[in-house]
Amino acid sequence: MGAIGIVVNKDGTVPNNPVRRIDKSGSTDNYPISNLKTNKSFNVSREPVLQKGSTQIELLYNGKSQNNISIQYREYRDEFVRPAYTQILSYNLDESSIIAYKSLNIEVLSATNSEIIFRVLNDGELTWM
Repeated sequence: MGAIGIVVNKDGTVPNNPVRRIDKSGSTDNYPISNLKTNKSFNVSREPVLQKGSTQIELLYNGKSQNNISIQYREYRDEFVRPAYTQILSYNLDESSIIAYKSLNIEVLSATNSEIIFRVLNDGELTWM
């Protein structure tokens, strides 16, 4: 399994290729974001520090079959997966390109069996995290 994230420089600016993909072997590749305005910046406060007893949450894209996408939700406590807090979520894109989980609303722009391109419409301030 791999991961995808957005890189932001320590000063809050966005680098030229801010999308970082890490594959299961640990190799990384960076990609550009289309339609990114170069004057965008973020306030960087600090990197998250996982403390003993803290919870980490992941949404992992598992792929697409016909027009159904599969996403796995996992919670970790102290770096161990919590089996009772693991779910496979399935969404039919024929019904809607907007998917929701708890307070998170995502518009799926395109999806293949190995890649998903999406836009977060509303994170609901992720109060459930």
